[in-house]
Amino acid sequence: MYPCPKSTSNHWNMGILSGSMVYTQVLTGTLLGLHYTPDIYSAYYSVIHIYREVYYGSLYRYVHSSVASPVFTTVCTHLSRGIFHGSYAYVYSVMWMGIAVFLVLMAIAYMGYVLPWGSMSYWGATVITNLLSSIPGVVPWVCGGFHVSSPTVSRYYIIHSTLPVLTTGSLVFHVLYLHRLSSSSNPGYGTNNRIHFYTWLVHKDTLALVSGLVVTITQVSYGVIMLAHPDNTLEVSVLYTPLHIVPE
Repeated sequence: MYPCPKSTSNHWNMGILSGSMVYTQVLTGTLLGLHYTPDIYSAYYSVIHIYREVYYGSLYRYVHSSVASPVFTTVCTHLSRGIFHGSYAYVYSVMWMGIAVFLVLMAIAYMGYVLPWGSMSYWGATVITNLLSSIPGVVPWVCGGFHVSSPTVSRYYIIHSTLPVLTTGSLVFHVLYLHRLSSSSNPGYGTNNRIHFYTWLVHKDTLALVSGLVVTITQVSYGVIMLAHPDNTLEVSVLYTPLHIVPE
């Protein structure tokens, strides 16, 4: 029975929520990748094919899209809790590993946003690659040319499929380091006022997971991706800029 401070609140739920969401993204992303075609002429239509022709394809797609934003909500809350309680003062390796995972998740999310090859995907990739153009020689390596094209989608797909493997492995070491080194910033950690991890904290984490599952199922059942832009459902046109994007 792993002893834990009795003062452990719902603030300590964000870690298991973040990890479960990341593994959900890896599972649904693997299933979607079996039917995705990383090519500018086929990427958009392969997503349509997943929606209409693949069994449970729309379910996998909606789950993958809907859980992407809550991942960052829980991760940012998890980091904020660690900063507030001073977790970084205990074991620096755990802190830097968590920050590295957060940065990698941002890169994965950006590349995943480009892969559906909708209108917003193309212009999002164009904006980011233009930012990289200030560094000599970087754009040809990232885009496979001097602008966003078919090699860009292929490279983004490869990186988007590879980085989650490293992320999941880093999460395992993150949790192992955390519990092996007994790093905890919980105010009640240094006292004898403790409870067993099972069943009390397991029930608390299970309740948080079930609550997140209910919200996800409700959102997916209605086919609503709240934080997605509707222009990304349109096919890419290099001659048409979405109306809300205006020159500076």
